[in-house]
Amino acid sequence: MHHLMETLLKSVLMDGITDMVFVMRVKNGSEFIYEFINKAAEEGTGIGLQDTGKTIADVCEPEHAALLYAHYQKVVDTGESVSFDDSYLASEENYYMNTKLTPLFNADDQCTHVVAVVKDITDAIIAQKQLKEREERFRTIAEYANDLITMVNDKGEIVYASPSFQTILGHDHQEYEGKFFYIMFIRMTGMRWTGK
Repeated sequence: MHHLMETLLKSVLMDGITDMVFVMRVKNGSEFIYEFINKAAEEGTGIGLQDTGKTIADVCEPEHAALLYAHYQKVVDTGESVSFDDSYLASEENYYMNTKLTPLFNADDQCTHVVAVVKDITDAIIAQKQLKEREERFRTIAEYANDLITMVNDKGEIVYASPSFQTILGHDHQEYEGKFFYIMFIRMTGMRWTGK
């Protein structure tokens, strides 16, 4: 039964998890040796079964190895999980990763292994960058437009009023932000609410 569970667990880790998983053995408290690499990690990095038993320095470029050593060492020194973001260039494209390192302890409370789960966050980073670029374009247009430009949230509150409010209406644009749109409309038109 124990062998069946071990085989099942290894199969789940190897084939069933789409995130990259590395299990690193800690040697002498400061050396990190590849002990397990799942299929997603092999496909995503090229590090595979041929690299088990090798150190980070044996497998990675010196600059990247230094970064990894620093994070792994922090896990061993503190005994706590560490998360960090990283990026690399492959096939002329940038890839972005979020890595969580988790220590595993023996019965003597010594960190014997560090498990690294690496998530590809490239799509989320690209989406954030595109959103930021669109926001910058909008802001540039709004800042220099001679028209009144207003952004309203789903509650009807003004979250942005362009600087042209000052020149057109004679009121600082920040006076409108945080207020409800209908107040701005009343100010602009001079209409009054009668409640009927």
